[in-house]
Amino acid sequence: MAIALRGLQDSDLPVFWEQLTDPELPQMAAATRKYHYDRGHFDRHWAKVRSDPSVVLQTVLADVP
Repeated sequence: MAIALRGLQDSDLPVFWEQLTDPELPQMAAATRKYHYDRGHFDRHWAKVRSDPSVVLQTVLADVP
């Protein structure tokens, strides 16, 4: 399996939301965020994180050629 990192793109956030709202996530995660299953909280969280210039945002890509 090939793994790569790239900078966060707008198109990543819907994928993150889909992963976060997977019904099996609470069973796999030791803890969940307060915005779990609340799209408004999710969007506000990411807006805050993305507006902080000290944060380096990367997306993990798996099975990339």
